[in-house]
Amino acid sequence: MKKLFLLFSLLGACQISNAQVPTGLGGFPGAAPKKEAVAAPVAPKGTAKIVGYLLDSTDSKPVEFASVALINKTTGRPVDGTVADQVGKFTITKVAIGSYKLVASFLGYNSITIPIEITSKNDDKDLGVVRMGSNTKMLAEVTVEGQRALIEEKVDRTVYNAEKDQTNRGGDATDVLKKVPMLSVDLDGNPSLRGSSNIKVLINNKPSTILASSIADALKQIPADMIKTVEVITSPSARYDAEGSAGIINIVTKKNTLQGLTFSFDSSAGVRGSNLSMNGNFRNKTWGMTLGGFGRSEYNVSGHSESLQTTSNNGILTRNFQTSDTRRSGMFGNYQLGFDWDINKFNSITASSRIGFRNGNSWGDGLRQIRNDKLFSLRNTNSLDESANIDLNVDYTHTFEKPQKEFSILAMMSNNNRTNDFYNDIMNPNSSMSQIMNSIKNINGSVNKEAT
Repeated sequence: MKKLFLLFSLLGACQISNAQVPTGLGGFPGAAPKKEAVAAPVAPKGTAKIVGYLLDSTDSKPVEFASVALINKTTGRPVDGTVADQVGKFTITKVAIGSYKLVASFLGYNSITIPIEITSKNDDKDLGVVRMGSNTKMLAEVTVEGQRALIEEKVDRTVYNAEKDQTNRGGDATDVLKKVPMLSVDLDGNPSLRGSSNIKVLINNKPSTILASSIADALKQIPADMIKTVEVITSPSARYDAEGSAGIINIVTKKNTLQGLTFSFDSSAGVRGSNLSMNGNFRNKTWGMTLGGFGRSEYNVSGHSESLQTTSNNGILTRNFQTSDTRRSGMFGNYQLGFDWDINKFNSITASSRIGFRNGNSWGDGLRQIRNDKLFSLRNTNSLDESANIDLNVDYTHTFEKPQKEFSILAMMSNNNRTNDFYNDIMNPNSSMSQIMNSIKNINGSVNKEAT
């Protein structure tokens, strides 16, 4: 007990002595007094609550994640805030007594300001449904223009938009095909795809007898100005016949779809040739007729050829000299009359007739062969290349609501006549009267008819 009493006495003495030491720096006499820290003012908190729902004024859908701010009217500063949930509900708790403005805002809507007065600690405010109006504006008409690329790569084909290439004017289909990727055209005008000539050529997705006898000659009958696109189909689908292992070349010609009646023609003439193109169209809302074509003629195309050949046989020289005057004239064209009728949304009928012709004549006048400075033979030659073809097509197409699904029937009748003759008149070289000693004629006629 004596030890405990002594311990309490010592503790009491220490507290008394600490209380008597003057306040100063480090607790020593004469030190400067310490400054007490002052806490920053904190916005007063209360127990009131503000609840509401934000809905679209047009369709009454919740305005999700709209911002809600509670602003003190006196200071103009926000004292609290929240964000609306998925159903548009917002809640602000611990609101103190005072005057406030509740501001709700969201992108695409006009801001809403609601005055709030909290008069007591438990003065809860239920604002109910607050409707926010849209602030979208109707813009003036906007026109977006773009040009189709010259070369388009699609899933199953490569498309060359020939109408976009101004360098094609004045040529024929052979000149156009030379510019198409993956295609090559030889000197005779025969196209090949990736090195293979086993291809099928279509016009507007349809076969034609104009291409049956000679593709090279047929391409020369199609003016470049009439070609819209050239499609190189390397993986033909089931809609095409199983012909052409290397692929399909589809030449799509231009089609006029303007309503009303239009007609235009373009013609030019010169001392060696002339041409005539026309384009007519009559159309109303559901049906229409088109007329289009191009023709070219050449005349007064003359020339002269010479050839000298020297041979040696056992030291004996033989000198052969050939000379000839040449003439050439011709005419070719391709004209089409089309009809189309959109019966309704899912049914349509198209029909067309195409007429093509080619008439080429070339002459070799006075083909002389002079051997060792002596007239050995004298001949006159004439080559005739003529062709005429007609194609008739009738198509019926039925489409369905489901995309990429259709039913179609194609009926086609074609006829192509071609004449390729050669005449050789052998004259008497010793007669000044140009006496014909002998005549050789090579007559070749062909007819190709198809019905599908």
